[in-house]
Amino acid sequence: MKIKNLIIYCFVFLYFYSFNLGSSVFAQTDGLTQSGTSSVSAQVGNQLLYINLSGYISPFASIDLLINNYPLRNVVADQYGNFSFTAVQVQSGVTQVCFDAHDYERIGESYSCISVTPIIGNITINNLFLPPTMALKSAQINTGQQEVIQGYSMPYASILIHLSNNKTYSTNANKTGYYSYTFNDLIAGSYQAYVTATLNSVNSIKPLKFLSFNVLSLPQTITNTATASFYQVLNDVMQPFVSSPIGTLWAGVPLLIIISFLLRSAYPSLLAKLLSPFAFTFIKKKDKRLHHFWFVGY
Repeated sequence: MKIKNLIIYCFVFLYFYSFNLGSSVFAQTDGLTQSGTSSVSAQVGNQLLYINLSGYISPFASIDLLINNYPLRNVVADQYGNFSFTAVQVQSGVTQVCFDAHDYERIGESYSCISVTPIIGNITINNLFLPPTMALKSAQINTGQQEVIQGYSMPYASILIHLSNNKTYSTNANKTGYYSYTFNDLIAGSYQAYVTATLNSVNSIKPLKFLSFNVLSLPQTITNTATASFYQVLNDVMQPFVSSPIGTLWAGVPLLIIISFLLRSAYPSLLAKLLSPFAFTFIKKKDKRLHHFWFVGY
């Protein structure tokens, strides 16, 4: 019995000794991103881990904080573009924190992530400069047309647009943070684009989601233009019928006539049976093939 009690006492002693030992370990890290500074000071033995984040993007932007693609919290930046997430509980071992932001006009989106040392305690990251929101005028343009990319960043920030053709284009945000850039000389091909910003010599984080668009070649442009013109003419011709008092019924008349001719050629006997309740005259050839149809009302 004494041996059993001694074993129990040993286990209790080792348990509290290891707990106190773990509680005395501290971690320190900094410089996680090009636009942020961070510090970690927490007890490893503490199971409640919290992350505190702050930075700037554009005035009144809406920002979702995501970990493992799961949104944990949403905040709205103030009138100066500053935002903060305070005491967001996370699981230990997290190595990446992401931000999905939209400007206040919902013109564009900005998605970016930062890598962090595996979180084993409470962590604070400050001065994060999130990338500008961005959007395209069109996902596909013809040769000779303009493409426009626009969005929001911090007021008066320097904007740099990166294209997959290894070219960069610069512009500036205005006093509200809005920017736009018009491309006039893009050749045919497929493109990807992303946008970064610089403010007070600090570069924003690089976004992880890019914009994609196509510039059609001249033959593709001609084909698309001809097709669009054909459908426009067809729509203009059919519009009087569709807008008539009996609605879209007239629009189906040409289609029914075409179907009846196709059926007459392929299945004349079947067509005769289908139309027999509505027909009053059938003129047939000697080989029993249907020759003409006369419909009630035509």
